[in-house]
Amino acid sequence: MRGALQAGGLVGGVMADSLEKTVMKREHRNMLMDGQLALISPYDPSAGFNVGHAMQRNKLIYALADAALVVSSDYQKGGTWSGAAEQLDKLRFVPIYVRSSGETSQGLDALQKKGARPWPNPGDAAAFAETLAAKVELSKEPVEQTKFTFLPQEPPVPLPESQLSIDKHPLTQEAPPVELAASPAEALFAKVRELLQSMLTPRTDAEVAADLNVSKSQAKDWLLRLVDEGVLEKRTKPVCYVACTVKKRPLFDQAEQPIVAETTPRPK
Repeated sequence: MRGALQAGGLVGGVMADSLEKTVMKREHRNMLMDGQLALISPYDPSAGFNVGHAMQRNKLIYALADAALVVSSDYQKGGTWSGAAEQLDKLRFVPIYVRSSGETSQGLDALQKKGARPWPNPGDAAAFAETLAAKVELSKEPVEQTKFTFLPQEPPVPLPESQLSIDKHPLTQEAPPVELAASPAEALFAKVRELLQSMLTPRTDAEVAADLNVSKSQAKDWLLRLVDEGVLEKRTKPVCYVACTVKKRPLFDQAEQPIVAETTPRPK
């Protein structure tokens, strides 16, 4: 992924954990805002690592891909083996390739016996596009499809007229404003901002991390963000942070007061 980003490519990553923490990193933020990088996860953005989640996200990786290349895999264990074997034996979303250069391994050999193809090492863009466009070889055995049972839909129960008139606005009136609830991440950062605004004694990022019981990298991300907002001031020698005591006055916060000049009448 880093190689593709450095080469100016577009990258999509499926996260099994820590999506919220990953998108907050400065090295990812600009690429995300520029549309060069997209990070997704089927799990809670603040979820920690879980082996089951890492296994299950394999389906999304393959479903979003044009083809898959397995560079290294253990034999009959690990998430890489599980995802590739599931595709070859059951799902067959995309063609599966295994690395064909360098030393091989028992896991790669076993995947090739299951139907994975040796990577052709395309030498130019046309050959690479042809490799991605390869068709999936379907097994003669039908793939088991998931069966859904649909229950008959009951007709809606009409509401009393008294309920229908509640919060009813004429078309000539504006609808009441809708207040959007802050996301958990925004609510958390708002609380962090409130706590650190009262930090009158200079503190290092390690001290702030210990006070808030978070990792040093997370504390540093918050501190730098508050520096950008003008809430905190970053000092050097040693590097530490302190709340800004003097805030810059907004350029147009109020109308300027007219200047009144007193003059003395001239003697005739």
